[in-house]
This record gives sequence, C-alpha cells and structure tokens, in this order.
Amino acid sequence: MFKRSVVVGCIAVLALGGVARVEAGWRVEPEHRVTGGLLVSSFLYEEPNLMEIGGPLLGLRFQYDYRGEAYFFQGNVSYEAGRLDYDGALQDLHSGAIEPHRAKSNDSILSLEARIGEYRNIDMGEVAGYVGVGYRYWDNALRGAGGYRRETHYVYLPLGFSYESYGDSWRFGGGAEYRFFVRGWNDSRLSDVRSDYEDVSFKLGGGMGTRLYLRAVRVLDGRDNRRLLIEPYFDYWDIEESSVEDIVEAGHVIAQAVEPHNQTRQIGVAISIDLF
Repeated sequence: MFKRSVVVGCIAVLALGGVARVEAGWRVEPEHRVTGGLLVSSFLYEEPNLMEIGGPLLGLRFQYDYRGEAYFFQGNVSYEAGRLDYDGALQDLHSGAIEPHRAKSNDSILSLEARIGEYRNIDMGEVAGYVGVGYRYWDNALRGAGGYRRETHYVYLPLGFSYESYGDSWRFGGGAEYRFFVRGWNDSRLSDVRSDYEDVSFKLGGGMGTRLYLRAVRVLDGRDNRRLLIEPYFDYWDIEESSVEDIVEAGHVIAQAVEPHNQTRQIGVAISIDLF
C-alpha cells in the first residue's frame, strides 16, 4: 500500500511538473533545425595611425542546430563580400619614401564555427552556455597601382552564453561571446605589385575577439517549427603585431616588414528564417 502511494504520488508530481512547464511557457523545440538568411553590416579594419579599410558588406549565413535533453550543438557558416575603401599610404621598398594613398578594395570574409553547450530552463526564459572552435578567412584585394592581395586567417575558441525569454508569438534575448585567439597568419601576395617580389607570410601575434548580440524571435506557427529571427550584432577583434619577415626581390632581401597591431569592428544585423 505504501509503495503504491509513493508511485501514485510520483506520477502526480511529474504530471503537475509538466503542467507547470506549460504554464510557465517552457517549450519543446524540434531536435534538428536548419536556419538561413541575410547579413548586412558596416566593416572597419584599422591599423592605428597607419591606415584603415572600411565600408558595407552583404552576405549569407546558414546554421544547423541539434538539441538534446539538456545540451546542444551548433554549426554555422557565413560569407560576406563588398567593395571597401582603403585610406592609407604606399611605401617605396627601396627608398622608404611614404606617400598617402586611397583606393578601392574587393573584400570577402568566410567564417566557420562549431559550438557545443548546455541549456537550462528558468522562470524567465532559457539560459545557455557553450564552448567551440572557429575559423575566419578575410580576402582583401587592393585595387590600382601598388595594390596586392592579402589573405588573413584566424583560428579561435569561442566561449559564451545566451538568454531567450518565453513567449507564444515573440521572444527576446541576447548573448555575449569571448574569442580566444589560438593562431593566425597573413599571406601577402607582393608578386601582384612586381613579378620579381616574393610573396610573404606573417605569423600574427596574440589577440582576442568578442561578439555581442540582441535577438528578437517571431514564432510563425503554433508548433514552434518555424521562426523569423532578427539579430543586431557587434564583432570586435584586437590583434597584436606580427612576426618580422624579409621582403625579397629577385632573390635578395631589400627590406623587412610586419603586419602592425590592428583592430576590426563590425556592426550589423542578421535576418534569418527556419528553412526546415
């Protein structure tokens, strides 16, 4: 009799718990999602007191989400491109003379990220924490006289948290992420300037990155299988000066160079929808 009462009591508690979850707005989301949409941003790269590259970028982002009972996995890829403005200087590698220079550049950024984390339902919404790995590739091709192609690579580890409120039609939230810079390198195609110049690769120094974002989610059907997501965001990178490398012309060292300390700021909005 006692055991039966305990079993009945446990069933009642579980049932009430289930009711409480529904009343509080807790939700059961699909196990798998694929989301895709547009990115629009303003990009600014600066080497303080030396030069800057900036302008608008337009792109696409796709993300896959898997949700277990208490953990999740995310994988995403984004690609952005645009024609940016270069405001800096050109230097004669023989004489060292420097003169101001402005030009256009063709730019694209490819980002790949994977994250794994854990989420918890609380009274006000859902909170989550995660770790991951990321790769960022920036292709910068300066046009005109003295222009050449620079390819910059970052490998990093994102660590972050997020929050999203409950709601039947609209939900609101945001998150913050710190990016541990693991390694990076810059391949400068100096042979684009003159055929007898050798290309050079710089090892980037230490650094860090951050990402802040807000999110508004519009639920498009009652089953929570279809959402519209609007996400304003801010990305920031601070990278230290690179290794010193030789500049070689026709087999002879004519100068030495570095990739200076630099900062990148990008503010934009992502608008996406659940595809399936």
